[in-house]
Amino acid sequence: MSVLSVNITTQADGSVIVTLVGAADIPGAAVLERQLLGVTVQHPKQVVLDLSGLTFLSSLSMGTIMSFRRGCVGWGGKLTLAGANSMIQGSLRHAGLDRLLPMCESVEAALAMS
Repeated sequence: MSVLSVNITTQADGSVIVTLVGAADIPGAAVLERQLLGVTVQHPKQVVLDLSGLTFLSSLSMGTIMSFRRGCVGWGGKLTLAGANSMIQGSLRHAGLDRLLPMCESVEAALAMS
């Protein structure tokens, strides 16, 4: 599995796109948690997790995403998932997270939901 790479981009309207590339395995969950902590201090109104480059999503990483979601809700923000391949979508569905997190086919579609 590849190492998780996280790229954070703030849009002109204040929305934040967090792009994940590689494997969100156990070591990847720690990387993800550290990177999302930096987003948390910004309290953005909208965060889009771009999962299009994700090759694996562990249950630990799902827990990290859900903890981040709770923070978003706490400050009045919104978290949307975008671009997940069929394997990642299946993992999210199996865990029941598709009922808690809006999912869009692309980052553009997710940003348009605001």
